[in-house]
Amino acid sequence: MVEVEDRTAATLLPFIAKYVEPETTVMSDDWASYRRVHSLGMQQFTVVYKINYVNPLTGSLTLTIESLWSRVKAIMRKVGVCNISRDLFPTYLPEYKWRKKFSKDKVLDHILDHIIEYIHYKCLY
Repeated sequence: MVEVEDRTAATLLPFIAKYVEPETTVMSDDWASYRRVHSLGMQQFTVVYKINYVNPLTGSLTLTIESLWSRVKAIMRKVGVCNISRDLFPTYLPEYKWRKKFSKDKVLDHILDHIIEYIHYKCLY
């Protein structure tokens, strides 16, 4: 997940090209901005929610990413960030990713390890 300024094709397609390998199969909803993903050399399957939640021809579904985005928003609400300002949003997405990656382990140990790594990095450069 990355933060984007808006959801237009002009904004989204460069991010998709940057983060998704060519020849990847992309599954998306029928949002107009996604309709040109195939122009990036990727195979694309779509789901039209007005018709069904799983494409009966391809078996593609987008509920996984929809669920992930719901969890991100729920965590933000939980920590009191209901109306996120554009200035602060970039700090919340990395925090969510970090918590998701390390929440099952000893969180304090990971925080200290990352602080030490940061200090070493700053000392070297």
